[in-house]
Amino acid sequence: KVNTDTTMLGFKVTSLASTLAKLNTLGIESKSAPKKSEWGRWVNVTDPSGHTVQISEVVAGIPSQVDALAKGESFP
Repeated sequence: KVNTDTTMLGFKVTSLASTLAKLNTLGIESKSAPKKSEWGRWVNVTDPSGHTVQISEVVAGIPSQVDALAKGESFP
C-alpha cells in the first residue's frame, strides 16, 4: 500500500501530449484527462510504485504552481 501522506513529485515539460504518449509506451497512464488552469495544462499519472506524479506543460510567460510554491507564495 502506498503511503498517501507523502510529498507529490512534479515535472514541467514542453509538450504534455508528447510526454503522455511516451509514458503510455512504458505502460504509465494518466489518472484522468489533462486539465487546464490559470497556469497551464497538467495531468496526474501513477508511477510503477503507485505514487502520484504531476506533469505540467510549460507555457511561456505564465508562472506555474510549482514556481509560486518554490518562492513560498500561495497559488489559487
